[in-house]
Amino acid sequence: MPDLSDLWGNVAFKAVHYQHWDLVVSTAGPYGVHRPAYRLKKSGIALHWITDWRDLWTDNHIYPGLPGLRSVEQLIERRWSQAADAITTVSEPLATTLREKYGNKVHVIYNGFDPEDYQTLPKENIMPDDGLFRIVYTGSIYAGYQNPSPLFEAISSLFQKGIISPERFRVIFCGANADFTDLAQRHFVEEFVEYAGFVPRQQALRMQRDANVLLFLEFESKASKGILTGKLFEYLFAGPPIMVVGFGIDTSVKEILERTGRGMCFGTDTEKIAKELEKYISGKLDESFYKRKIDYKDICEYSRKEQSEKMLNILT
Repeated sequence: MPDLSDLWGNVAFKAVHYQHWDLVVSTAGPYGVHRPAYRLKKSGIALHWITDWRDLWTDNHIYPGLPGLRSVEQLIERRWSQAADAITTVSEPLATTLREKYGNKVHVIYNGFDPEDYQTLPKENIMPDDGLFRIVYTGSIYAGYQNPSPLFEAISSLFQKGIISPERFRVIFCGANADFTDLAQRHFVEEFVEYAGFVPRQQALRMQRDANVLLFLEFESKASKGILTGKLFEYLFAGPPIMVVGFGIDTSVKEILERTGRGMCFGTDTEKIAKELEKYISGKLDESFYKRKIDYKDICEYSRKEQSEKMLNILT
């Protein structure tokens, strides 16, 4: 607090208050989206209300808020949470934090993915048939919280040993704030790193599908165990093995990858990353962590259709 959505709350309430609603779902952030939903519930216009937190508000380690307003935020969050019929969030660690305050009305609904996004893509490989081994990252980067340095160090080590060359190996970043060329220069691997800029969504999905390996960067934060971005779930369905780099290895990301067999978390272990890259490049993947034949039944549990049905079942 404060936030511009505070001013939007009255506009939103006036837009829908003349009807009656069986269910209202408000998804934050910003936190202000819950304000009109709370008014709809308290006034009897909404029969049921689900309060959805994509990130924590008063327990957020990254954005702790202004000192003078924290107590006000805690009061408002408690008022909203007590009025809601159910509270949802994106991972078990975040749900555990909320359950300590609001009890068993807290449930996990994952961000999920839409299989149709991939099924409608052109079948042609978006990557040229040039023998280049490509690791692809798509999506925004949170500056100061996501860092590919361990990967760059591993690449530098392999290059010095003569195992890889810029003509045969490339890491491609695309998305907002995803330009790591300066960082690559500091690690002397700039020839191995390419920034494709911000690309259309369909192009990003094709790059995910046609990459050799997908790179997922963990958050460098004590709260990272509970952070599950929607990008992970897109990666699950895309197909290539997922390499997770950054912070720790005991995270929600690791739990999902182990369940689906889709990849491995390396933390900041440069030597381990280098050894695994050798396996990727040679085609000798360790079957213990990556299933070459993907079991889509496990993965489809994380589809948005399945997650939406799970949310409705909370109330029924």
